[in-house]
Amino acid sequence: DVSQLASLFAQLALRVLASGLLILGVLALLWLEDWRMGLAGVIYALLVLTVLQLVQRRNVALWQAARASEAGLVGFVEERLNGREDTLANGGVPYVLRRLAQLQQVTYRTQTRVRLFGVFIFSVTHLLFVLATALGLGLGIWLYQQGQATIGAVYLIVYYLSILREPLEQMRAQVDEIQQATASLQRVQELFALRPAVTGSTI
Repeated sequence: DVSQLASLFAQLALRVLASGLLILGVLALLWLEDWRMGLAGVIYALLVLTVLQLVQRRNVALWQAARASEAGLVGFVEERLNGREDTLANGGVPYVLRRLAQLQQVTYRTQTRVRLFGVFIFSVTHLLFVLATALGLGLGIWLYQQGQATIGAVYLIVYYLSILREPLEQMRAQVDEIQQATASLQRVQELFALRPAVTGSTI
């Protein structure tokens, strides 16, 4: 958890700034080419960012559950390895194997949920890109038929939209890292909030 936070905050600010500047630059070029195309690009970017905002809480909760299950599994394995002599002496091997299988099942389920949710987010943002490209192409064809744009201008519009996808995808990946870090931070806070059940000696 701590290593996840350190890695994120060391690199995130520069990458988010670079992606943001590229998005603004592409939107400005679209707007200069035709204000309607610029407006479509702005709507597309806002829709992607809105989707990322809407799924934030759910994604953080899934990553937190995944981190907790993974930590529980690793902690259990470490404790059983340290106490393997006692486990063998007391005939606790069946219990250890059964408990290990249960923890592995929980870890598998939580990891599967968070990965599938990540695929869902990618699919939604990709669908928005397809719709934006179709809208841009259709609007470009309409402008060409009206004599308000050349073939070269239509090509540039579609090209700018394709360029816009890359920084938005990078932003999606960076938001996913932020959500993983948020889950890690909450895990660290939970660990700091733990208090021992035994506060003093009764002897």
